[in-house]
Order: sequence, then C-alpha cells, then structure tokens
Amino acid sequence: VDMCTRQRMGTAGCQSASFQSVIGQYSEVMGFITGYRDYTMDGFALYSNPSLDGMYADAVSVTRSAPREHIWTLAVGTQSYRCPCNSGHKPPAFVGDNYYCTDYGDHFQHYTFTEPNHLWSNTTGCAGNSDCCKDSAMPWFHRQLLGTSDAAVDVRICWDENTSNEDMGIDQGALFVR
Repeated sequence: VDMCTRQRMGTAGCQSASFQSVIGQYSEVMGFITGYRDYTMDGFALYSNPSLDGMYADAVSVTRSAPREHIWTLAVGTQSYRCPCNSGHKPPAFVGDNYYCTDYGDHFQHYTFTEPNHLWSNTTGCAGNSDCCKDSAMPWFHRQLLGTSDAAVDVRICWDENTSNEDMGIDQGALFVR
C-alpha cells in the first residue's frame, strides 16, 4: 500500500502538507481522506490543553492557515480510548461537529497498513460499532467556512506518542475548494 506517513521516528507532534488554492479566494472545502492505523491511537483523549495550532487528537487535521481555522478532523480511537460516538472523549470546542472518528480494535493490537483496517471509509474500520459510521457521506466531508480566503489548506497527521507505540498513514485523499 502506498501512503503518506509521518517522517520522524520516535517523537510526538504534527506533520503537515499544504495545498494552495488554484482558484484564489474560496469559502467552501470538500474532500475525503482514508488511511490506516497501528497500535494505540487515542482519539480525542489525553489532551489537557488542546490547541488548533498544536496537537488535539490522534488524527488527521484539515485546517485553513493564516490564521488557522478548523475545517475537519479525522480521529482514530480504540477500545481503551473510544470515540465520542462510542461514549468516549468529546472533541475540543473548536472542532464542533466537524469530524469523523473511527473506533478500531484493541488498544494494544498491532495492525498492518492493509485491509480490513481502512479508516473513515463508512464500510470498514468501524470495529462493529455502526454508531461511529452513521454518516452516509463518509468518507466525504464538506464545510462552509466563515469567510473567503486564498490561504492554503493544511493536512496534518498528529499523534502524541512515538511510532513504536502508534502510527497512522493516509492512502487516499482529495480536496476541493470553491
């Protein structure tokens, strides 16, 4: 499986890719992202001072820069750190309802970056919990933003532990602005 994963080994943080609008000003973003996880993803848990500019979830964070504005979050939980749809930790207020969170498997289970562990796809990666995958639009997200801008759209993979304890990769994605 070809995918984008974090480049640094052994550290927590976020790594990003920025995509500049080819049409100039925009006020809407639509897209999809799918991926895989390994080991102990913590969803929205364990973040005592969440910040949109920093880490706030084990997730893919889609934002607009200058100043940073939240567009969408694609989080991953486990049996130990469940998603909000499965009685888990709620996202920070700046995320609102603009997220998908997939609960997938045992907290300490080692998975490989292959099927059936596909995240945010509405067909797999829901660990038997259909409440986390009820949105029929999944994997697509759509967000009307608070104004127009020509700022880049940033896609960040964020995590709070090193790669020997948790990891995530993106295998497919598309972003559209208008």
